[in-house]
Amino acid sequence: MTKYTTIPIFFILLLFQCLSLRLHAQLSFQCPTGIVISEDTTTNDPTLWNNNYWFDALLTSHDLADGAQSFTVLVNDSCLGGTTHYRFILDLDLDGDGLRETRIDSDSLPGRDSVHFNNIASGKVTGGTVRRFDFRPVPATERYRFWLENDSIGPYTRRLMVKMGGNGTSIPAQLPYGTHSIQWLATPVCGPEKYCSFVAQVRDAAPPQVTCINGLSVNVLNTIPAIASLWASDFLLNTSDNYTPSNRIRIAIRRKDKPDGMGKTHGFPRNADGTPQTGVQFNCLDIGLNDVSLWAMDANNLVDSCATFTLVQNNLGVCEISDSDPITGTLRTENSEGIADAEVTITSTNNGIPIFLPQIVAVSDTFGTYIFLNAPPIAGNTIITPKLDIDHLNGVNTWDLTLISRHILGLEPLNSPYKIIAADANKSGTVTTFDIVELRKLILGTLPKLQNNTSWRFVDKTQVFTNPANPFGDIIRESISTSILNPDFIGVKIGDVDNSAAPHFTENTTELRTNQTAVVTMNAVSADKNGPLLQFVPAADLAGYQMTVHLGQNTLAEIIPQGNLTNDHFAIHERDGETMLTVVSEQGAQPFAVRLRNPDVAPESVRLSSEITPTVGYDRAGTPTELLLHAPTDGAAVVLHPNSPNPWRETTAFRFELPRAGTATLRFFDATGRLVNEYQTAGIKGLNTFKIVENTAFSPGLYTFSLEFEGQFFVQKTIKF
Repeated sequence: MTKYTTIPIFFILLLFQCLSLRLHAQLSFQCPTGIVISEDTTTNDPTLWNNNYWFDALLTSHDLADGAQSFTVLVNDSCLGGTTHYRFILDLDLDGDGLRETRIDSDSLPGRDSVHFNNIASGKVTGGTVRRFDFRPVPATERYRFWLENDSIGPYTRRLMVKMGGNGTSIPAQLPYGTHSIQWLATPVCGPEKYCSFVAQVRDAAPPQVTCINGLSVNVLNTIPAIASLWASDFLLNTSDNYTPSNRIRIAIRRKDKPDGMGKTHGFPRNADGTPQTGVQFNCLDIGLNDVSLWAMDANNLVDSCATFTLVQNNLGVCEISDSDPITGTLRTENSEGIADAEVTITSTNNGIPIFLPQIVAVSDTFGTYIFLNAPPIAGNTIITPKLDIDHLNGVNTWDLTLISRHILGLEPLNSPYKIIAADANKSGTVTTFDIVELRKLILGTLPKLQNNTSWRFVDKTQVFTNPANPFGDIIRESISTSILNPDFIGVKIGDVDNSAAPHFTENTTELRTNQTAVVTMNAVSADKNGPLLQFVPAADLAGYQMTVHLGQNTLAEIIPQGNLTNDHFAIHERDGETMLTVVSEQGAQPFAVRLRNPDVAPESVRLSSEITPTVGYDRAGTPTELLLHAPTDGAAVVLHPNSPNPWRETTAFRFELPRAGTATLRFFDATGRLVNEYQTAGIKGLNTFKIVENTAFSPGLYTFSLEFEGQFFVQKTIKF
């Protein structure tokens, strides 16, 4: 009995379970509430919705702007036993009048690349007028058509969308801007038909792009009242929009924080009648920098702006600017010597942009004083900046190289931050052997000026360096605000660490003034088939030297560095057929030799000058010493050497050799033969030196000088500048 009753009970339970699932199966839409807005930021596609039967009244264009709107809706569908039928009825406003006139029904879709325009009025989905919307250059079989896309995004959740597809690809429906509506319907097998309807809007969401010209300058004009006018178009570089053509974009301008014609200080500027404010004006109270903004508005009233500026100037002298108090300061060396002829500028800037143009310039006098009698009114960031970039060799000599070398080696550190700044010849923020190399080239005459630095740098006198032994650890203040009561500067001559520069530029900075002399002995070492070999041996007590050696016409065959010298310590110059050798040794009295190409060149024709590199030696204390070239003789004859330097301005030395001690007479005659001066001196055996220092009896011109000794006469010529 039990065996036969068990099976019917099982089937009854199974039947109840199926009925239970049937009762609980359901279908429902997740229907949007309110208007679904699709904001389009893409550039309009001219191949869609573009024909003479389409019309955009806003732009009076036959190309309808379009954007993506897929009318997406989610539906929960747990019905079993069959497939739910989904359908959409899409009503479109394609003529932009606010009324939907065209219907697309997924149960009776129009053909490829078409809609039935105005078919709602006809009462039939296949009525109205068939119009194309896809004008892409593709085969007709690949053009878009509307369809319903249905996919699963969960166990019982379907996603329904309106798509356009062609040739196996699909995109969200691209619809003209406007307000459209859709009704989604679902007919399940497990219950009654369900539906969802909502309104969707496709609209422009990309504001126009506007780019400003980076600032304009304008002069106040001599009008009544005195004004300057600028227009929005003056500042416009370009503008563009995804929807509105550039020639339909409206532009306007406003001054920062100034009300427009409607009293507003923000947003798109308008005149009192609501039209765009396209011009702004400035007057004498606006002299200087003024911020303005340029605005652009597209056909959908979306706006964008860019910021720029106007520099209002008074170059025509229309505006009367009240005199301000004079601004004065000084430019002096570390040793309080005035620096002359520096240009000092006063400028006002705002965000790095000059306010007053052109810059106002003052020139320092021989005391280093500069003054601005009618300085501009202080506005923005008003600063004073000196500049002097002439005569890079002024004050730069071999002794400076020696001192810089000692500083680098730590043997004798430079004792002020200004000397350390002066030693930084290449402006690298450090003092290294590269600075010595560049300064040596400057002395040798192979560099006309420093490559990455000015001749002078000026430092705010009030600057206190955090570490005086490393002034580069701070930002060196080379400009001073006019708010400083006494805008004074310390001038630093680059390369000059022994403070020998002449800051007045009224004296000859290359002429040596010293009573000390040292001999450079020139020995004729050999004269073989390779040419004469001359060795130059400076006095042993020199700590360094520099010189220009005249070797005659195209005679130099070879330079032979000796001691610690290298080829970097020499430079060759050819001028007017003459070969000149410049030499710099910051490493003591190092000798060198030269091989001459011409065996007929007499050693007596070799001479020193300061024509390229000033000829000077330095003793162990750094005292400058005049260098005299001496070629030893056999000692049995009287020799009168050319004077050095020659030509000369204030000081020169006359040298002669005597075979024994005795009275020697030097006489000087001008170009007419008139005796100008006569000197008697007690000569010694060997080399004698007689110096003339600032003798007013010698006016500029050509002179003949003679030596008389024991009835013998010897003659040379010299030129006084």
